Amino acid sequence: MNRWERLLIQGRIWRVALAEKADVYHLQDPELVPLGFMLKVFGKKVVYDVHEDLHEDILIKDYVPRTIRYPLAFISDVVEKLLSRSFEAILPATDGIAAKFNHCKRVIVLRNYPRLAQFASSGKRPQPHPEFRCAYIGCLTAVRGISELVQAMGSLSDTMNARLVLCGKFESERYERDVRAEDGFQKTDFLGWVDYRQVPDLLATVDAGMVCVLPLPHFLVGLPLKLFEYMAAGLPVIASNFPLWREIIESAGCGICVDPQNPMEIAAAIRYLCDHPEERRAMGERGRRAVRERFNWEEEGKKLISVYQELLGVGRSPQILRDE
Repeated sequence: MNRWERLLIQGRIWRVALAEKADVYHLQDPELVPLGFMLKVFGKKVVYDVHEDLHEDILIKDYVPRTIRYPLAFISDVVEKLLSRSFEAILPATDGIAAKFNHCKRVIVLRNYPRLAQFASSGKRPQPHPEFRCAYIGCLTAVRGISELVQAMGSLSDTMNARLVLCGKFESERYERDVRAEDGFQKTDFLGWVDYRQVPDLLATVDAGMVCVLPLPHFLVGLPLKLFEYMAAGLPVIASNFPLWREIIESAGCGICVDPQNPMEIAAAIRYLCDHPEERRAMGERGRRAVRERFNWEEEGKKLISVYQELLGVGRSPQILRDE
């Protein structure tokens, strides 16, 4: 369901929310902020879980006409900040997003890390494919560097036995046609949308994970879940050379950072991992260890439980209802 469709069902969400008679309402989508404010008017407690910089996100949406992107982004940003000020807690996914809400009374950074249980069997890899396979799983958009990934594949020698695995939905039919027209698409396996529950099994069949998004402001300060999912799956990563990402990847010794706008540099990283199987296995193991020790939801989620316990009263354990 896209954002416009979700906006159309606001009335139904409102009726369901009131009927629930919950102690705390947890919002994850910015279009639900007005609904959260109305819940506050009715005396409810509201928590806002912020995964994206709304202002920057609107500026890159192709379905929003260019002529209204800046005014819409500005107005949405003002409304979000104004209404969310009344909420009991703001849970931004990154420090960069948290800075936008320094006017709110309780702001706790809650990073979107993978669950260890989801990747419990990641060390048991099936029989390897005869070719080197690198994967990208997520939204297939221009700003996420999909064209550059496919161009990188096109620059590899035909004698190099390597494939790119693309999973996700293209942002538009036009962009899909553009990507398919690239020479490198001949070395690409497009699997379409993949259910998140199937991601660990899919990652177990590839040799490296890729997240080479372009250097836009909200990407520079963001921490993509897929980066840590690749690490949890025991895969070396090829990632954008943003300072924040480089610090994580180089400190863990789990991958290679590249200029995401340079397909030749991406291709060189692919070539290196393909030619050095022992090193890529060592990178994968170091990444998995880093997730096990630091970058996992089991540890991060304790902060969320603490927020709920405070809002519900000491001694009460929260019953969390989630719509996956």
